Amino acid sequence: MSLTLTLQNAVSGLKVNQGLLDIAANNIANSAVEGYSRKAALTENRVIQGRSSGVNLTTVRREVNESLIREVRRESSLLGESIVNGQFTARIENLFGTPESDTAISSVVGRLGSALEALSVAPEDFARRTAAIQAAQQVAGRLNTMATGIQDLRAVADADIDDAIDTINAALERVAELNKEIIKNTNIGLATGDLEDARDVSLASIGEYVDINTFQRDDGAIVVLNSVGRLMADTIAVALSYTPASSVSIGTPFVPITLGGVSINSEINSGRLSALLDQRDRTLPELSHELGELSMEMATRLVDGGARSLFVFSSSGTTTPAAGDDPARVFTVNTGATGLGNAANLDDFVVADADYVGRTLANRFLLTNIAFDPTGFFPGSTGLVATTGFTGYAGAILSKQATAAALVNSDRSYRELFVSNLKAQAAEESGVNIDEELANLVVYQNAYSASARAIQVADELLQTLNDIIR
Repeated sequence: MSLTLTLQNAVSGLKVNQGLLDIAANNIANSAVEGYSRKAALTENRVIQGRSSGVNLTTVRREVNESLIREVRRESSLLGESIVNGQFTARIENLFGTPESDTAISSVVGRLGSALEALSVAPEDFARRTAAIQAAQQVAGRLNTMATGIQDLRAVADADIDDAIDTINAALERVAELNKEIIKNTNIGLATGDLEDARDVSLASIGEYVDINTFQRDDGAIVVLNSVGRLMADTIAVALSYTPASSVSIGTPFVPITLGGVSINSEINSGRLSALLDQRDRTLPELSHELGELSMEMATRLVDGGARSLFVFSSSGTTTPAAGDDPARVFTVNTGATGLGNAANLDDFVVADADYVGRTLANRFLLTNIAFDPTGFFPGSTGLVATTGFTGYAGAILSKQATAAALVNSDRSYRELFVSNLKAQAAEESGVNIDEELANLVVYQNAYSASARAIQVADELLQTLNDIIR
């Protein structure tokens, strides 16, 4: 081997090992950075005219498992959905109270039933008449609070949807920008690993909110599609569009989320955005419907004046019983509209004249058999069946929410553990092992020193030859 060739091999080894040292040092420095994947270099022998002439550093690549990354993204989407459901379930529990709470709707309705039963035993007792009025006031106030609270939660969900759209759009723009940079670097032979890591972080952010599909083109760009294949990002991002409602009530119409001008609500199947839509458009309206059913049945049973009714609630706007009114009207309450779903229209009870309550109240049958008829009278349109009248139906609403909360919490715990395990596996495959990188540093440093020594020896030999020639 000629001295010139020896020198070329040594110089190439020096450059390659310098590059490997830089890569190892960069891996160690970024080991704690979220989303960073370990970088490794590919080398190849350099051959000139059929003879080995050193080594080249060809490509710096990421050590990642793409299929595992996609799996983490998919499961994180389901976890995001579970987290949102858990947050809203907790808020509903705070609004409704726990089954053992004194403020729970079943407890409040139960106290009204007990007050009416006590009143039926001694309708002339002023204290019992007052207690019945107060219990009825508490029922109406609690129903109002809950009904208003449900619509407030729908407004929160709607605002969160708008925020989610902004987050998704920002991430899509970032993916498009990184795609352009990656294509450029690929074309001029520069490393793209760090850019790909940053792109994966943005894709993970999108995936947490909405289910997506991706594929990588030959130029390195990743194309982002929604669940049915609509383009979301390439080198240009396609923005999602949404306008939140200015206010939210039972009948508020919501505009759809659009992608490129096309409604995609039905195409959002998982992620935080899916859960927010479900809470706003299904879960909370169903709950409002159940409360409306309760308020409507109470108004119907206790207002209409029929043979099996008692004037506890009134939809006629009467605030104080007039002289000569039916003495069966124990007390009067203004409910406004009492249609299905209009629990919010059960206005606060007007304290009636307690003296009037006991006046010529002869038909105790109304008090003992109407207010909380144990045979049940709910048509089941909400999916709940009560066999113990108002108290049973109110308890069924509360029980349904408690069951839903338990299921959501269990699902969240499972998904958090599953995603944590997937991320740990991904980190093991693509993360930085400090011990391994430190060992590599020693190897590369020794190789660098060997190449430097070879250059030094070649230089000394050339100097000796030069001296001999002189």
